[in-house]
Amino acid sequence: MLSRILFVHARLLTPDQEIEGGYLIVQEGQIVEVGPSSNLKADDFKGAEVYDLQGKILAPGFIDLQVNGGGGRDLLEGSEGAVEAVARFHLRHGTTSFLPTLITSPPSELFAAIQAIRGFLRKRDPEEEPVSEILSIHLEGPYISEEKRGVHPSEWIRPPSLPELREYWAASGGLLKLVTLAPEQPGGLELIQGVKEFGAIPAIGHTDATYEEAVDGIRAGALLATHVFNAMRGFHHREPGTVGAILDAPIVTSFVADGLHVHEAALRLLYRVKGTDHLIVITDAVSIAGVDEQQAAEREYRLGGQRIIIKEGKAVNLQGTLAAPILTMEEAVKNVARFMGCPFREAIQMATVNPARLLGIEDRKGRLVPGRDADLVIFDEALNLEGVWSKGREVL
Repeated sequence: MLSRILFVHARLLTPDQEIEGGYLIVQEGQIVEVGPSSNLKADDFKGAEVYDLQGKILAPGFIDLQVNGGGGRDLLEGSEGAVEAVARFHLRHGTTSFLPTLITSPPSELFAAIQAIRGFLRKRDPEEEPVSEILSIHLEGPYISEEKRGVHPSEWIRPPSLPELREYWAASGGLLKLVTLAPEQPGGLELIQGVKEFGAIPAIGHTDATYEEAVDGIRAGALLATHVFNAMRGFHHREPGTVGAILDAPIVTSFVADGLHVHEAALRLLYRVKGTDHLIVITDAVSIAGVDEQQAAEREYRLGGQRIIIKEGKAVNLQGTLAAPILTMEEAVKNVARFMGCPFREAIQMATVNPARLLGIEDRKGRLVPGRDADLVIFDEALNLEGVWSKGREVL
């Protein structure tokens, strides 16, 4: 790999504007210069590996806050091989960094999965073939609502316990940075405050909270609402519920844009009410993402103790009930623009700038500005993903 890479004639999606015919210079894995190609001098080309994008879109790599698995592997397998396979699969679909997400499970499985993630990171050689970068861990449960558990196994749902959560945090070596919980549970508000005390982000989700209970959770310090509309009390004009509180408050909100878990009209409403800056698109992808229907039938894939298969492009249980998303960020970002009717630049922001801001890593991720990691994606005019770069190394 040459130490200096020059992209020219690109449609750059920067935080605040689009630069038609732009250039971007990468050196030692970081972005060092950005601007219109007309500003380039002859010396800029010397010793550089030049890529003429011919008007294609160049944008920051995607950051996914919620990944359970993908490519046929599940993070709850508790193996370093599963962690690597999931990270490799999602990188090829534009996710250059992500949060491995662990759902409600037996404590032994959660501890094993945490150790597998840590073990993979310890042994990882930066010179090896790139995989999607693990930023931190997202613990989704077990402190959630029985009524809104979704596919989470009922027998492992736990009442909020800060001492117990501290054990998971300690086992992670401080890698646990996002915790989704139900604020209405006894001790839920105290848990939100405790999560903040050890430097993690409290999120509300899988919750049957009333409007007032959800507002209390937000006031206690919840900074994120996890996959809005799904696995939470819905809106009613006399009891606005969890959804009403989320729409009414300036809380950042994640959502799934696969066209199955949330109706397009609901996504358009979400966009109009919350605005681009408060929205983060996620995949919530599970092991069966990237697996075709025949492969899914030949091998047993499970989620929350249930077998899942693919039928008519959906991940369902054996009774045919929708089980989980099989989305990639490559698809999700395109869906956001199509479903919400927003500019593609704003859809990109929901997958880059916004999650980076929530995680407090804006100084190194999420933007095409000097000093940030050269995590990049390239789209053609039809919005087909044509290239992926991880810290200046070509992946796709």
